[in-house]
Amino acid sequence: MPPHTKASWNVERRRRTNVNEGKAPCQVSGRWLQFPAKAHEFKNGTFLAVDVMTADSDGNPRKLCELVLVKEELLELLTRIPHD
Repeated sequence: MPPHTKASWNVERRRRTNVNEGKAPCQVSGRWLQFPAKAHEFKNGTFLAVDVMTADSDGNPRKLCELVLVKEELLELLTRIPHD
């Protein structure tokens, strides 16, 4: 198997693992967004409590802060970002 094929497989495997674990990793730092397993539905939208995470000096996950986002707003914002 050529090295580029194995490397691309590893990238895809890592991406799927992150999605399954609810993680959206930063591409330039060791931080990530940790999405909840469940959302909370209210009259004005579906609320997501998203944790901004990093690793401590021992490599253990550490929560920096929490963002409460409206799922519908987040989805709309993401679709409005143009591609290069």
